[in-house]
Amino acid sequence: CPPTPLSGDPPVILPTFPGCEYEGQHYEEGATFPSSSNHCLQCSCLRSQVRCVPLKCPVSPCPEPALRPGHCCPTCQGCTEGGSHWEHGQEWTTPGDPCRICRCLEGHIQCRQRECASLCPYPARPLPGTCCPVCNGCFLNGREHRSGEPVGSGDPCSHCRCANGSIQCEPLPCPPVPCRHPGKIPGQCCPICDGCEYQGHQYRSQETFRLQEGGLCVRCSCQAGEVSCEEQECSVTPCALPASGRQLCPACVLDGEEFAEGVQWEPDGQPCTSCICQDGVSKCGAVLCPPVPCQHPTQPPGACCPSCDSCTYHGQVYANGQNFTDADSPCHACRCQDGTVTCSLVDCPPTTCARPQSGPGQCCPRCPDCILEEKVFVDGESFSHPRDPCQECRCQEGHARCQPRACPRAPCAHPLPGTCCQNDCSGCAFGGKEYLSGADFPHPSDPCRQCSCLSGHVQCLARRCAPLPCPEPVLPPGECCPQCPAAPAPAGCPRPGAAPARHQEHFSPPGDPCRLCLCLHGSVSCQRLPCPPAPCAHPHQGPCCPSCDGCLYQGKEFASGERFPSPTAACHLCLCWEGSVSCEPKACAPALCPFPTRGGCCPDCDGCEYLGEYYLSNQEFPDPREPCHRCTCLGGFVTCGRLPCEPLGCSHPLIPSGHCCPTCQGRATPALPFPLLGLPGDKPPTSALP
Repeated sequence: CPPTPLSGDPPVILPTFPGCEYEGQHYEEGATFPSSSNHCLQCSCLRSQVRCVPLKCPVSPCPEPALRPGHCCPTCQGCTEGGSHWEHGQEWTTPGDPCRICRCLEGHIQCRQRECASLCPYPARPLPGTCCPVCNGCFLNGREHRSGEPVGSGDPCSHCRCANGSIQCEPLPCPPVPCRHPGKIPGQCCPICDGCEYQGHQYRSQETFRLQEGGLCVRCSCQAGEVSCEEQECSVTPCALPASGRQLCPACVLDGEEFAEGVQWEPDGQPCTSCICQDGVSKCGAVLCPPVPCQHPTQPPGACCPSCDSCTYHGQVYANGQNFTDADSPCHACRCQDGTVTCSLVDCPPTTCARPQSGPGQCCPRCPDCILEEKVFVDGESFSHPRDPCQECRCQEGHARCQPRACPRAPCAHPLPGTCCQNDCSGCAFGGKEYLSGADFPHPSDPCRQCSCLSGHVQCLARRCAPLPCPEPVLPPGECCPQCPAAPAPAGCPRPGAAPARHQEHFSPPGDPCRLCLCLHGSVSCQRLPCPPAPCAHPHQGPCCPSCDGCLYQGKEFASGERFPSPTAACHLCLCWEGSVSCEPKACAPALCPFPTRGGCCPDCDGCEYLGEYYLSNQEFPDPREPCHRCTCLGGFVTCGRLPCEPLGCSHPLIPSGHCCPTCQGRATPALPFPLLGLPGDKPPTSALP
């Protein structure tokens, strides 16, 4: 660890690391990253060095886990229960419970209830040994019905039957009637001419009824399925403004508007009312609508009479010629033609399976789909298994039946294993190993034969032996080719203080690890070991090569972590750290005296610097500013005081020019030796301030 700086010492500069370069990428110091060449290794950059360790794998819950290609940790490959074994991803139905489906996932068995699709509204109960209802019959009102069998619907006017899990109903056929407005009698299915249906209302034969539209009175009567209407006659109102003589009222007034005699008009806001001015009186009545020649007319907006240009059926309006599905009977296809709606059952295409099914809202039965690995396949479709391309599957009756894909015979003797079949002739599989086409390799069991691979075919021939220069070669045991008798072993090389070196042996001389020697035929040749460049600025000389575990600076060696005064710059302090030296100015503590000396790097209180002059501690000196004062230096402090004078016996002494003490009668009084302080009449000494 680097040394901790003491109080007042300069801060220690720690070295920085630039990071790591690994597999062509740069990583910051302290970063953790996966190896790009092996995703099973986790690497870290520390002190510019990369260290990689394998990923830690969790404990496997199965007894015999296996390592799958592309994975770093072993996983469970199959499931075993009750003496049965299933591969990973395989599904099966539990015995005795066809509605329970289980699946093997990496050694764990997961079971779920089979979900049955509702492919028809009234499916029959499941067949023995199966789980889901089927659409080859109908189950209605607690009874089973075979497909095509009549069923009761509660409507005496309809004939219903079971059709592959659905109920199809048709209205009973009615004979044509010779009237335009036949009526319906409760309890009967077909309309008859013994009554009338007019504008949505039922009337008995011979019944008279009135229609009021826009305030007009229309009188109609039902006669054997025919309806005739006429405007009801009203009494004539006398003219409101009679003229003299035989003249008629010249005009009519209605709602503030005046109309001439004989004029017809429609009042505002009453499009289905017609008025005429007769004899000065406005006569208004409902517009009479002729009977329409269609069964489902439409009342257009703003029109007075129904129209056969479109159809109104079960509250919905359909355009002329429009084909639609009845909302109340989705299995009926209807068409609007000239105001009359005709409906017929939907024609269902034939199915290709034995038990077709119908779902909610579906009229026609269809073969059930197959769901495999969350993918949907239609009945009769052949496809590859989504997870195992080596299996060929076919959807039949809602079940995906899979079997191994048939493999064609390979046109070579030793093909490589392909994705599903071993029929890849681009290389050779021989002796448990795989070889590229054109590769040569030794025979796996006969070392004296050499083999070659060519497009899936392997040819092995005896090895060729090189000619020997000796007259009597020998065949060593286990060898394929004869050899010349072994020559005597070359002589070794003596080593001082150690065993002789063998022929072609490398060694370092004793006491000189910086040289490497080679023994050849009894002779020794040595050379100095090359040194790599040191990764520091001031390496010191190690045993052989420059080393960064210390510093060589200005001809002196220092240990790593050692601090020392700079040999080139005064008042600087240097630090050696792993072969590099860094220097900084020495930090000085503030002086604890007002007049320190500056002879060294830092202020010192061993003397005094006073008005540009240096004095030793305890040294006395005259005050440069006051000639009659004397000063003393003590530990960086300067104290100055007036020179003491001898007491006089006169009352009016004089101080001559150039003297410090007064005299009597002009006679100077000599000064007392210094220091003589504290005499009566003297002032106390004062400390000099800067």
